[in-house]
Amino acid sequence: MRKIVCSISTIFSILLIAGLLAGCGNAAPVFDVPDIETIKSREPLPETVVDEDRITFTVNPEYTLQTIHTTAGGNFINKFSGSYDPIEPVSRYNLNNLDVGVARVRMTLEEFEVTNDNNDPKKIDWDAFSNDGYNEATFILLQEMQSYDLEIVATFWDVPDWMVLNPQNDADRMVNFALYDELAECVTAWLVMARDEYGIEIEYLSVNEPNIGAQVGFMGRELTTLIEASEPLFKKNDIQTRWLLADTSNASGSAGYSTAMLRNGDILDLTGPFAFHS
Repeated sequence: MRKIVCSISTIFSILLIAGLLAGCGNAAPVFDVPDIETIKSREPLPETVVDEDRITFTVNPEYTLQTIHTTAGGNFINKFSGSYDPIEPVSRYNLNNLDVGVARVRMTLEEFEVTNDNNDPKKIDWDAFSNDGYNEATFILLQEMQSYDLEIVATFWDVPDWMVLNPQNDADRMVNFALYDELAECVTAWLVMARDEYGIEIEYLSVNEPNIGAQVGFMGRELTTLIEASEPLFKKNDIQTRWLLADTSNASGSAGYSTAMLRNGDILDLTGPFAFHS
């Protein structure tokens, strides 16, 4: 057992190195996974202590709980860095140094259709959609990513103010149920623009952490309704993209959320992998 004292900034370096090493090599090492009774019988480790910018924690290498076999994905999101440079520094570092297999980008829908294009969600008026700012940066980033062997996940955090019932809110924004077809049209337009103007096919689509409304929220049944609303528009525009199932904020709540979605068997052909954050 070993006590370690270091600065908070060092902790992030340790975690980064651990993640990088976990992704090295072609074959993942095999570890014995302890049973629950063994874990319960262990002497508890001393409490972690945080003192301003220093943290003290204890490591016992014999106490294995879980093993990271590989790291293969990452967020590539210009809006988080506030940069319109398509290959902003974090994205460039990830592409150059990590064995990225899945890239998650942001659909900045709140800036894509600032005002409703028309009153017919089945007819796209392209003059109302803007492929500038963060969206343009994302499209150009995706063009470069085509030279890598990647799966692309496009995710939206937010939607335009005119679609929501509480536009004054920054989080837990609620889409007007009567405008689900309009949101499905907005998503379809983004995917069509990515394909037709930039040559990018998006494998998967999701709402970021819809269960907690970060920033727009959907219950499982509501997200199912949105997915259903997208089906005829995807078919009409020959969009092959499938929705991730759930993409919720944590593991513990993901099963119930996805179960609520899967009660409607009609969405099985419209959805892909089960996803959650941890």
